[in-house]
Amino acid sequence: MDLPSEDNFLSGLAQEFLLDYSIQLANLRTSITDKDRKVVSEFAHRVKGTAGIFGFEEIARTLEQIERRLRVEDWQEIDALYSHLVKLIEKEITHRKPLPQTILIAEDEKHLQRLLEYKLKNSGFHVLVTANGEEALKLAKQRRPDLIVLDVMMPIMDGSECLAALKRDIDLKSIPVVMLTAMNLESQVVRGLELGAEDYITKPFSPPEFVARIKAVLKRFQKLNHRVP
Repeated sequence: MDLPSEDNFLSGLAQEFLLDYSIQLANLRTSITDKDRKVVSEFAHRVKGTAGIFGFEEIARTLEQIERRLRVEDWQEIDALYSHLVKLIEKEITHRKPLPQTILIAEDEKHLQRLLEYKLKNSGFHVLVTANGEEALKLAKQRRPDLIVLDVMMPIMDGSECLAALKRDIDLKSIPVVMLTAMNLESQVVRGLELGAEDYITKPFSPPEFVARIKAVLKRFQKLNHRVP
C-alpha cells in the first residue's frame, strides 16, 4: 500500500488538532470558571494561530474574541464564547472524515521501532511511538489509541509493568495490547496473557506477520464491540 497522499496527511493532521484540543476544552472550562486570565490567554493565543493555519477560520475568530474580552475581563461573554467554541469544534469533528485507527508502539530499539512504524503507516494506520512504558502510559491516557504494542524489555517501566498499569486504569483497560519479546519463555508469555495481553509476538518475526497479527486483534475487538448483548 502506498503512503498517504499529501492531502490525506494534512487532513489527518487537522483532525488530530481538533481531537487534541477538544480533550483540553475541559481544562479551559475550569480556567474560565476560576477566572484564570493567564491560562485562558495562553490557550487562546496558542490555538488561534494553528487553527487559522489549518483553515478553521471561525474557530480562530472565536479565540480572538476571547482574547479581546479578556482585556476587559468580561467573563460572562467569555463563557458564552467558550460554549460557541465547543460547538464549532464538535461540528468540525463530526463533518470530517474519521482518522485511521491509531496504534501506539512502545519499543526501545530505535531501528525496530522505525521499521514497525513504517509498516503500520504503509498499512493505513496512524502510529504513535515511544521508547519506554512510562511514556506509553502517558500517551495512552492522552490519545486513547485503538491498540497498544509493548516490548517486554524497556527502560524506566518495562512492558509487563505498563500492561498491568493499563489494565488497572478504568479508562484504558479495554484497549487491546500486543506484547513483543526476544525471549521465548513460556512463563513470560503466560504472565503477559494473565495480565490481559491479547497476543504475544516473539522476536524475530517478519513485518508482514506483525501487521497481520495487529489487524487480527483489531478485527476481533471490532466484532466484540459490535456484538449485540
